[in-house]
Amino acid sequence: MVHQPYSSWLLDEVKLTPEQKFQLEEHLLTCTECQPVQHAWVSVKKEIKSSPMASPAAGFTTRWKAYLQIRNSVNQKQLAKRWLMGLSLAAVFTLILLVTQIFTSGSAFTLILGISQAQQLVTGLVSQLQNVTWLLFHNSSPWILIVLGVGVASWVAISFIAGSYIIVRARRKVSPNHEN
Repeated sequence: MVHQPYSSWLLDEVKLTPEQKFQLEEHLLTCTECQPVQHAWVSVKKEIKSSPMASPAAGFTTRWKAYLQIRNSVNQKQLAKRWLMGLSLAAVFTLILLVTQIFTSGSAFTLILGISQAQQLVTGLVSQLQNVTWLLFHNSSPWILIVLGVGVASWVAISFIAGSYIIVRARRKVSPNHEN
């Protein structure tokens, strides 16, 4: 025997049309599988309605708020530890790259001179970029400048990381016979 939609009508809290109610009652008169379900569901609904509403123990709200404050404090401490660890690892990595560069280039003076020249080059490029940006975007929305700045900064950072990686790999491939 087909029990759909009758089994759904029995258990759902949907208001039935008079025609649907009639069809359900007709089905329940003949269906031995749906009759126990209907009786059990009526009993369960009576039990639910007659049971008193449970209320929390005294002080529940206060305890819950205190728990949430402690939990948020712990999460903030964990987040701070992760940031500190990440920044520390970045500083150590940068220091390792710097020390590697000093020992493989032959002298610290060469490194300092190279940094100074790179700084002058970057300063000149930034000045030129500012001039070009002003010429192109002086009547544009500030959001265009922000998006462009973030894009350029990301490109520079990725280029620096990729260049450093290439240099380190190239230096590792130099044979020991070619030491300075």
